[in-house]
Amino acid sequence: MRKRSKREGMVMSAILKDLRAAFGDVEAAPYSVVVQRGGYEERVYPARRWVCTTMAGPSRHDLVTPMFRRLFCYISGRNDPNVRIDMTTPVVTLETPPPSSDKNIFIEDRPLLVVLCRRFSGYMNDEVVAKELSALHQSIINNGEEEGVDFSRYYVAGYDPPFKLLGRRNEVWVVKKVNEKRLNGCNGSDVSLNGVMVKEEELGDDDMLHLVTENGNDEVMLS
Repeated sequence: MRKRSKREGMVMSAILKDLRAAFGDVEAAPYSVVVQRGGYEERVYPARRWVCTTMAGPSRHDLVTPMFRRLFCYISGRNDPNVRIDMTTPVVTLETPPPSSDKNIFIEDRPLLVVLCRRFSGYMNDEVVAKELSALHQSIINNGEEEGVDFSRYYVAGYDPPFKLLGRRNEVWVVKKVNEKRLNGCNGSDVSLNGVMVKEEELGDDDMLHLVTENGNDEVMLS
């Protein structure tokens, strides 16, 4: 096995130091809980602006790190005015997020989002995500709440840096189409999103719970 040079070690230490600083006190994305049911809960995320990137590849596992690295470079100052953005600061406080100098990074305004969410711990891989998504799907069916739920797409949310070993927080979401009037004010524009990394994937047409392994489009969003 090749021995790592002192320079490489210093670079790795610097990267880890930056990651620890960035993740040290990151706020979770605010949301409103509409109702809690067995195995999942319904949430409302207000309309917000997200910094996004996309990448295609054979598996989720192979894409998460390079996609996150793009976003981390963006908030670390790789944008047109070279502004460093603290991950603990709600992006909503920036009236206009700085344009990205990377053509693979784009800023998008997304509408109010209502999701059915299942939470789990540990490290994620494609098999774990598929298992948790299947459990969420079954819980929704058991509660008779599948009407209006879009099972063709799902989100995977990760809240922790890779060096956190215990107490990790992960989630899988599916989107529910609802009448906004019944949300009882949950879509207030004063609520900001910050500090959650979200990944969106498409499911295969032939199997509602089949992971796309070829020509899949993956997206990571950071608010």
